[in-house]
Amino acid sequence: MRMRTSWHSSKNAGMAWWIVLAVGLAMMGAIFADGPTAPGKPTPSPSQRKPAPKLAANANHTADGAANAPVDYLTQVKPILAEHCYVCHGLRTQKSGLRVDTVAFLRKGGSRGPAIVPGNSKGSLLVQALSSQSDDPPRMPFGKKPLTAEQIAVIAQWIDQGAKAPEQERPDDGRSHWAFRPPVRPPVPAVRNRAWLRNAIDAFILARLEAENIAPSPEADKITLARRVYLDLNGLPPSPVELEAFLHDSRPDAYERLVERLLASPHYGERWGRHWLDVARYADSHGYTIDGPREMWKYRDWVIEAFNRDMPYDQFLIE
Repeated sequence: MRMRTSWHSSKNAGMAWWIVLAVGLAMMGAIFADGPTAPGKPTPSPSQRKPAPKLAANANHTADGAANAPVDYLTQVKPILAEHCYVCHGLRTQKSGLRVDTVAFLRKGGSRGPAIVPGNSKGSLLVQALSSQSDDPPRMPFGKKPLTAEQIAVIAQWIDQGAKAPEQERPDDGRSHWAFRPPVRPPVPAVRNRAWLRNAIDAFILARLEAENIAPSPEADKITLARRVYLDLNGLPPSPVELEAFLHDSRPDAYERLVERLLASPHYGERWGRHWLDVARYADSHGYTIDGPREMWKYRDWVIEAFNRDMPYDQFLIE
């Protein structure tokens, strides 16, 4: 009886602590719901708070830079359609005769005509249905959560840019996963500050920066560059001797030489092999209750050596 009473007492005490903790967390959530306030600065009342900015309903209302940025169909438009539209307008069901899992189907349309008019988002039934505020046409997805203004703007912007489609796009039959499609080299975007470019990849970065009216950061000094590349490739900072050697290397390709030397370092495999070892749940002990040691170092060393030898990925997986 004493044990039972003691157990109930401890149980009630534990419940009391949980209640106190829950109330405290709720109060903290209420305090920080609108973000932390600077010390000494009173929390603004609801009437004093600035209203949230309204999002653009289509690409014509976006900033000029963002409206001119190219929209990629496969990575920006198709995922939206797949998430919100395929259930009613996909492989198994085509309500109103409309199917939207390829651009060809969108152009063909359904019983009401083509779903998109390349170059004219306002005249496209798809955009009209997605942003409709009435019953004609009814808002889509019907009876479900509407798309956000940003999602509609992306689709409208893609249509205004000509509704470009990838070559030989296959219907989404569940077997055409993107991982099995051959990669397609995208066109290099045009930029204003061409003097900043050193390669084609820079053009993609600069195009986005210019669309957001952001200037590129200036090139870092040699000390910062050395620290970054050492930590990135080898996971270790440079030693004072290594740093001095790089600072006094005045050759035009000094940085490229440093990168090549770090890639050839055995520490490279240790730095990057650890990611694969984490995925494979590598450990030198069994863990859990026994936690006894096990002989696994051979696999660890093999993975590190495979990275250092730059083994092809398919061969790495097979072995």
